[in-house]
Amino acid sequence: MIAGRALVQTTRHFFPQFNSWLDQLPDTRVQDACTYATRFLAWWGISLYLLQLGSRRQLDYELRDGGPQVLTNLNRLAETQQTTLPVHDTLDHFVGHVKLAGWERLRTQLVQRLLRMKALDAARLLGMPVLLIDATGLFCFHQRHCPHCLVQQHGKQTLYLHHVLEAKVLGPAGVVISLDSEFIENADAGAVQGRSAE
Repeated sequence: MIAGRALVQTTRHFFPQFNSWLDQLPDTRVQDACTYATRFLAWWGISLYLLQLGSRRQLDYELRDGGPQVLTNLNRLAETQQTTLPVHDTLDHFVGHVKLAGWERLRTQLVQRLLRMKALDAARLLGMPVLLIDATGLFCFHQRHCPHCLVQQHGKQTLYLHHVLEAKVLGPAGVVISLDSEFIENADAGAVQGRSAE
């Protein structure tokens, strides 16, 4: 209960326009046929990360029987009056109808708000925000699953990897906020395959 109240207070303090930003997501669902508001489904998806759930299905398994407080708290966050919780397929359908550019714009709005309100100023270095660039492994497979896989040899074993390049801004108390992500792809894959075929 205390964590839920703190989340609402923190969101309202740092991002008072958050729900209106969620309403601006480019939701291409047929609005007359929608049961759930855009902002409600966005919060439902965000709760995956807030509650550190591993998959959309866990929303059904972990929260469906969580009692009426789950729906009440979600309505409180989204400032909606929904009467039921959606199933995981509804969230999947919603996310499929919101273009990536909408989520990217939302992230930009959040970071700009934190910078404007000087919430990250304590971490500045020589008066400037500190930007971090980091490449990290995201996926590792034992078989190639796409032409963009990076290839790494370990003795007789071949690993197929996907790495991502992250740009982040450093905040106070070790807080790190993502600015953008870009997959590192094996752009030379076609040239390498062409040469080996000769």
